[in-house]
Amino acid sequence: MKKSLFTLCFFIGITFIQNVFSQEKYYFDYYTIYDFKTDESDNAKKTELNFSNSTNSDYHLKIKLLNKTVSSVVLSDVKNQLTFTFPNFSLANLKSGTLLELSSFNKANYDQCKNNKNNYYDIGYATDNDIKTINVKIFKDAKKTILINECFMESKPTNITKLQHIKIAYLTMPLWCKKFSVNNEGVITKSYFLEKGNKKNIRNLIEINKMDFTLSISKTKSTAIK
Repeated sequence: MKKSLFTLCFFIGITFIQNVFSQEKYYFDYYTIYDFKTDESDNAKKTELNFSNSTNSDYHLKIKLLNKTVSSVVLSDVKNQLTFTFPNFSLANLKSGTLLELSSFNKANYDQCKNNKNNYYDIGYATDNDIKTINVKIFKDAKKTILINECFMESKPTNITKLQHIKIAYLTMPLWCKKFSVNNEGVITKSYFLEKGNKKNIRNLIEINKMDFTLSISKTKSTAIK
């Protein structure tokens, strides 16, 4: 994916105002772009745009694209246990001033996640020439003898952030409810899950860069981009 396809939307100051609960503001100062494949045979052009804060990983905005068309827009607020979704969204909205519709917000159940006795985790690290490899193994039993799958991540140092929000498939909720943690100060450059010898949920970093983006949500009934 060429950088020029996305820079048109990254450096515009944007405000969403919607009927939700109380005023919340989310500031993003860097973004990452990843290529994504569900497995090694996946030929569809899938891209993930991630809006993040370099000093606060409590919230995260992810835009997924399929063949350059937006397929989903989700704001995750880990601290307040909330997830917001925005339907009928396109990259053109970011430059046209089109009104946006907030579909819903959901409350995550962290207690249920913490009390889940089905999954158990082991994490290991290795470093070679500033490239850090992170391996998370997911087990079905407390004795950790029945392996479900495992995730491999590579990261490298960056001067943009030392606190990247990790939102990767099966690891997302367990990380949010703190069933385990990942020690990483770099940016994830690639990741995939290995299940029965097959790679799944394959992500490769295309770009990381600074930005200036603020998103606000309030009780007012209008939704607008500034």
